[in-house]
Amino acid sequence: MASIYYRYNQATGLWLPPAIPSPAMLQHSTFVAAALGRGAAYYPAALLRLNPAYWFAALPPCLALVRWIRGTVISPLANPETSSRSIHTSSEGTKGSQATASAAAVNDNAKVSAPFGTCVLWLWVVSWVGGMSALGVWGSAGFQMRFVLPATPALAALAAAGVVQ
Repeated sequence: MASIYYRYNQATGLWLPPAIPSPAMLQHSTFVAAALGRGAAYYPAALLRLNPAYWFAALPPCLALVRWIRGTVISPLANPETSSRSIHTSSEGTKGSQATASAAAVNDNAKVSAPFGTCVLWLWVVSWVGGMSALGVWGSAGFQMRFVLPATPALAALAAAGVVQ
């Protein structure tokens, strides 16, 4: 193994390859030139080519957006009385209403934790793919798919959530 480093040192004068390719490296290596010539949309497009099921990851945010638009924009316009109506409760039957209230609280907690987990996964994917794309564009390091592989587990979980919904 040491002979490989020695031969590389004899040929280039360096012990390790540089992080940013030199003009001579671009001229002799077509792969490095191709990696530097890719555009900023390479990673998202390549991830979708790698696994088209990743399209399903966009389903839950799109459905949530549609639900939000229906609930906040369309509903109040369709029925203005329901948007200003308050809910009145009676004090009778508090034991049954307390059980109902605690069940509702558990359901509310489940509704909050699921979007939080989804947000964490989206933050993971967007920060990783976005960061690697920024490094590829501004850092002169180019685009190689191995750089975005750490984002694929989160993408797979988001795609599974999209299929379930």
